[in-house]
Amino acid sequence: MGHHGCSPEGWQWRKGRRQVSHDWSQVFKGIASDRVVVAPVEEEEKQRGWLSQLREGLAKSRKALQQQFASVLFDRFDEALWEKIEEALIYADVGVETTVSIVERLEAE
Repeated sequence: MGHHGCSPEGWQWRKGRRQVSHDWSQVFKGIASDRVVVAPVEEEEKQRGWLSQLREGLAKSRKALQQQFASVLFDRFDEALWEKIEEALIYADVGVETTVSIVERLEAE
């Protein structure tokens, strides 16, 4: 059996079928008077730019960090709390070295 459980003969039969439209403008040809151009998702992402993607990523990290800190804000400062703070910083992609540095400074205060 070949592709998706079909025999090679069945595959040959499918290859002989009519060609399928490649984009939406071909599918709806003749329906609308204007030609609608649909940009592929990949092109849209390139157009958004690297800086926009960076901002979105940082916003997600900031939100995750805020949520973690909000959950431990009014807890007692014990070993479990310091572990929660470390975990929040690591989940926020701050980095291990930076996390250790921040927690050490906070513990010293």
